[in-house]
Amino acid sequence: MARKEVEHRQEEKVGFLDFPRDVVAQTRESAYEAYNKLAINKVDIVAMNFEGSDYLNSAGIGLVISLVEDATQAGRKVFAYGLSAHYRKLFSMVGLTERLTLVANEQAMRDKLGLASSAASTPAVETPAPAPVTTPASSATPTTPAASASPNSTPPPTTSPSSASSATPSATPSTTPSASTTPSTASTPSAPSNPTPASTSTPTSKPTTPTPDKK
Repeated sequence: MARKEVEHRQEEKVGFLDFPRDVVAQTRESAYEAYNKLAINKVDIVAMNFEGSDYLNSAGIGLVISLVEDATQAGRKVFAYGLSAHYRKLFSMVGLTERLTLVANEQAMRDKLGLASSAASTPAVETPAPAPVTTPASSATPTTPAASASPNSTPPPTTSPSSASSATPSATPSTTPSASTTPSTASTPSAPSNPTPASTSTPTSKPTTPTPDKK
């Protein structure tokens, strides 16, 4: 169903009036309601958008004239765009082109005012919402062994040659036994005394055989 009311929008100090397909006497109420909201917001420029309009009767033309007069008396600049060649000629005939600026489209008006392009009017330059950025696995920073080590873990000490020698126990057993540690069996045995066997020993006293007495 075609829209029958005038809608409004605002970008900074520029107020837009988007007219419906048919601009007739019934359009007056919504047109002034939209314009008054822009006036309250203290816009400096009023842009009349007729890109969606196909028909303007005499009441519609009269409505546009009233809006332009109110805007110019308030010190606002008025632009109109989206009109066919027929209505552009009609606006010129009724003297509207002396109080407003006719341009081909909204982008042309923006160019005159030095405004940024509208995403709604120029979908080709519409910036899509950025997709969520996912970090690929290959771009992950490799974890170094030192970084992955637990903060409480102590790395093995690096032994220098001097510390290595000091780490060797001082009580290294000697392979050559010292004289004090040489067992007694290893010493040269003293010559055993040769005991005189009992059989060869000379008795100190020899029993005397009694000599019979000679008579």
